[in-house]
Amino acid sequence: MSSKRLTVTQIDALPKPAARIEIPDGGASGLYLIVQPTGTKSWAFRYRLNGTHRRVNFGRYPRIGLSDARMKALELTRELEKGRDPAPKRGTVREAVEDFIAKHAKKRNRSWPAVERALNRSLVARYGDQPIGDLTRGKVLAILDDLVAADKPTMANRMLAYIRRFGRWCVEREMLDDNPAAGIGAQAEETSRERVLDDDELLAVWRATLDEPGWTGALVRTLILTGQRLNEVAGMTWEEVDIEGATWTIPGARAKNKSTHTIPLPPAVIDELLALDFHGDQRAGPVFPGRDPDKAIGNFRRLKARLDKASGVTDWTFHDLRRTAASGMARLQTAPHVVEKILNHKSGTIKGVAAVYNRFDYMPQMKHALGLWARHVLSLGRKRLGKVVNLEARA
Repeated sequence: MSSKRLTVTQIDALPKPAARIEIPDGGASGLYLIVQPTGTKSWAFRYRLNGTHRRVNFGRYPRIGLSDARMKALELTRELEKGRDPAPKRGTVREAVEDFIAKHAKKRNRSWPAVERALNRSLVARYGDQPIGDLTRGKVLAILDDLVAADKPTMANRMLAYIRRFGRWCVEREMLDDNPAAGIGAQAEETSRERVLDDDELLAVWRATLDEPGWTGALVRTLILTGQRLNEVAGMTWEEVDIEGATWTIPGARAKNKSTHTIPLPPAVIDELLALDFHGDQRAGPVFPGRDPDKAIGNFRRLKARLDKASGVTDWTFHDLRRTAASGMARLQTAPHVVEKILNHKSGTIKGVAAVYNRFDYMPQMKHALGLWARHVLSLGRKRLGKVVNLEARA
């Protein structure tokens, strides 16, 4: 591109480019028009300070017109001539990430600790002390390229999503003029997991839980018997459980889809809960506490490692137990819409207009299905070993 003076007519007629481009303006030293593949246009001022190339983004076109952009570039040039860095003091990448987690992620994302860890390991570790305004598309791509090179394509996709969300938040607060992750495609094609434990594997994992100390074994057995999500089961409180009515209500604030979810608990799960030490008749607080009795259990990675070693079953996740339960209930002739109701899936057999008008809770059908599944799980010892195996619960 030659450094000819841009005109408003030329700028307005620019087509959407296949990739992000920067067009220098001959009418002001250091002034560039940035055009995104989306067609969005913005202004940037490029300069060199202490041997380092820097850039200041200062607004979108046409909100800031051509003449105003040239005046701004002249103003920044004068600051530079006085030996001052013309970049606005918007803080560092580290400070922006800290604000993003505290003011946005914690309030809107239940998995914010994972977002925080990922951004700290990549974005902050590499660019934390640099001004947030210096965060460019090239720097984001460098992070993603390293993850792909390390054979972590799925993590690269997750990181792209986290940085894109972070970048959008920064643009909204005028820390950035453009989202540096915008327009970057997925780094790898992902396929959904299809792992379902067969009956032999499920029995081996179940028996491994019987050697678990404290509440951890009961937690995994409840996962197997109910098919609910790990974080939802781990966060179960006594206030959510109706022992006499044999139901468990997950409040919308804890459910992944934000919908309150009540499921019937088969006798096997009720027995698991009654066997736990809940401080006499005072049923309050977390059902599965960690070292701090007032907080829910955590550190699932170590638990998983112990179960792998004890059971000899590998290449599975706790979420696979949910898929195993769903597949098992389907195998026992449970209707798809009942399985979806148990799993608290919003999109499925009943959706759209049908979901609006169908308010039946399917509680009897769910009770029957979960009871069948529990009896099947508890019968595995007899089927596989030819004799009764005490699984410490009844169907």
